Amino acid sequence: MRFAAAAVLAALLSLAPTAAAQPDLEHYLIEDIALRDQLIADQENLLNAYRCMFSVDVSAVRGGCDSPESVVPGSVPENPTQEDISARNGLIVAQEDLLNVYRCRFSIDTQLVPEGCAGESGIVTAVCPDSYSGAGQEFQYNPSDYQSDPALTAFEEAVEQLCGQWCGEFCGGDGGQGVCPPDTLNRGETYEYSGGLDEGGAIALYCGRTAADINSLCEVIDNESTGAILDDSPNVRGDCFIMGIHVQQFDERTGPCRFLGSFSDSRDSSFNSATLSLFEFTTPGTTPPCTALAGAEEGGNIVIAATYWRIYTYNTAEGGTNSVPYFKLEGVSGQ
Repeated sequence: MRFAAAAVLAALLSLAPTAAAQPDLEHYLIEDIALRDQLIADQENLLNAYRCMFSVDVSAVRGGCDSPESVVPGSVPENPTQEDISARNGLIVAQEDLLNVYRCRFSIDTQLVPEGCAGESGIVTAVCPDSYSGAGQEFQYNPSDYQSDPALTAFEEAVEQLCGQWCGEFCGGDGGQGVCPPDTLNRGETYEYSGGLDEGGAIALYCGRTAADINSLCEVIDNESTGAILDDSPNVRGDCFIMGIHVQQFDERTGPCRFLGSFSDSRDSSFNSATLSLFEFTTPGTTPPCTALAGAEEGGNIVIAATYWRIYTYNTAEGGTNSVPYFKLEGVSGQ
C-alpha cells in the first residue's frame, strides 16, 4: 500500500466537484492540475537532491547537480480533461515509489516510507503509525510471517501486533484505570489502560462511547455510506454510524459479545441481506458480561451505534469462508 502517496492524493481529490458544481468543472480542472503540477515539481526536486547527494541516476537531473532543485511546475494545458488529472496522479505515485526506493537504499528519511524498508534478509524496518500507542517507535517484521488475516496486508497485521494499542484520536496519555460511565455500553465495568492512551480513548475502547459522544459523532447511516462500507472505502473506516439491525446469528458460536446481522437506515424496517456484517463489543484483557446485548435475539431488530473498522473474513460452519464488514459496537437500544 502506498500510504504516503495515497494521503497526498486524498487531499487533492477532496477538491473534486459535486454534481452541483459541474458548470465550474473547467475552473476546477485548471486549479486541480496546477496543485498536482506543483507537487510533481516538489517531488522531482527532492528526487534530484537524493540523486546528487548519493551520486545515483545523476543523468536524470536536468541542469546537473550544480542546481538540483530547479524544477518548476509546467503550464496547465488548454482545455484540460479528467485524463490530464489521471496522468498526473500516476506520476505522483511513481515519484513517491522512487523516493521510497532511494530512502531505503541509502537509509535516509526512512520514517517516511509507509511500510518500512526491507533488508537483505527480507526483514522490514518500519515506524509505528500515529494512531497506535507505540507511535513513532521503530519495529522490524518479516512479511512472510504475517497476513494470516486476508483482510489485512502484512504491514497492517504487523502494526496491530507490534505497535501496541490502537488509540485513534485518543493517543498520548500515560495509562491508568477507571470504571465505565453509566451511559456507556459496558457501564459499571472496571478497566485498566496502558500508556499511549488517554482517558477518553480508554472509555471509547473499553466501555463504548458515551451517549453524548454518540449524539455528536455518529451519523444515521444512508445509502452513500452503505455503499462505501460494502466497498471497504478508506473514507468510512473509523466512522461511527447509527443503524437499524436485523439480528441473524447470535448464539454459542458467536458468543455473548458479538453477532451477525444486516443493517439499514434506523428509520427503515427493510434489511438487505447484502449488508450482512459482524458486530462486536469486547473489553481487551477481560471477559465482559456484555449485558447491553442481553435483549438481542436472533430474528429480532435493534438500533445500535457502531464504528466501521474493515472487511473481516471468517470460517463458516460448512467449511468455507465469508467476508463481511466488521463493526465495533458503541451503543445499543431496543426497537
